[in-house]
Amino acid sequence: MTDVSSCTLLTNLICFGNQLTELDLSENTALTELTCYSSQLTELDLSANTALTSLDCSFNQLTELTLSGCTSLTYLNCGSNQLSSLDVSNNTLLEVLGCGNNSLAELNVSNNTLLTE
Repeated sequence: MTDVSSCTLLTNLICFGNQLTELDLSENTALTELTCYSSQLTELDLSANTALTSLDCSFNQLTELTLSGCTSLTYLNCGSNQLSSLDVSNNTLLEVLGCGNNSLAELNVSNNTLLTE
């Protein structure tokens, strides 16, 4: 596990292409960009990261992705994981959504009126 909890002013975290299995960012509420693709993450809870605008967590082993508090999110790439559900209903500013290559049975984007891709 990577501990960045004391870095409360952290706005951009790039930690892709490694063996990370856990990532706790609950104390990093100033975070606006997270790039953590190609790792070994199985769950990611970003409910406390209300300032987050960009997230690339593709090519992990995610079975759970919690984005309910990410109300500023405009870019999300969570493709190539093991997600069976994805709730983006609170992410009304979302413009780009990449979620292919998962196990999603249904995806409701009716609240995401700004989606362009």
